[in-house]
Amino acid sequence: MKTSIIIVALLASGLLSIQAQSAGSYAVVENGANYRIWQKNTVQNGTNSISSYTEMATGMYYTNSNGQLVESKEEIDTYPQGAIARQGQYQVIFANNLNSAGAIDQQTPDGKRLRSNILGLAYYDTSTSNSVLIAQIQNSQGELISSNQVLYPNAFAGMNADVRYTYKKGSFEQDVVLRAQPPAPESFGLNSQSTEIEVLTEFINPPQASVVEDAVKTNSLPDEEIGWGAMRIGQTVTLARGFRLRTAHIR
Repeated sequence: MKTSIIIVALLASGLLSIQAQSAGSYAVVENGANYRIWQKNTVQNGTNSISSYTEMATGMYYTNSNGQLVESKEEIDTYPQGAIARQGQYQVIFANNLNSAGAIDQQTPDGKRLRSNILGLAYYDTSTSNSVLIAQIQNSQGELISSNQVLYPNAFAGMNADVRYTYKKGSFEQDVVLRAQPPAPESFGLNSQSTEIEVLTEFINPPQASVVEDAVKTNSLPDEEIGWGAMRIGQTVTLARGFRLRTAHIR
């Protein structure tokens, strides 16, 4: 796993209650997996008053190997076989080469294993249900481009496009970054007005998933919420006409 940008940070470790982080005169007095309580004591004219509020966010803390609840970090570390994100409620291992079975190996917050790899890009014509593979995955060496992002450049044969993964406390994103205009759908006998780009992602021997289809029907592929307990893939989002994106979130 090549490292194109090296970020050095000095961060204290241990229980948040010991760290006693503060916001002004507030300090953390209690924390859990997805929340923390801030409290401030004020003395006026000999009278003590307590003010508090609760901050909530998905994936705020995780339990480390010592059984301690510590604050999650959106950080990915390199090692000889690739890279790993392990300071959060879910962990992800990134293979050096994206063109390998199970290149992305994820453990969910409830201990399920999701091994996946991209197969390629396809056009899908919603008016005819015809589908055409337009680019296959090829060998691509991963690069750590920021503290929480891995980029696989030039990841498709015959298509100038990269694959980027972003590790966040409450979500995990797989993005295809197009560096050039893809071929016109008409060159494959499809209609550009009704054709979408699909990212074909294979999951290898995944645990049983729950699938809930969106009640709103359209002429395009149905939107579905696919879940594996604590992790789910939400409905697709159209960033631009013909491009669909899914992001996995912690439920």
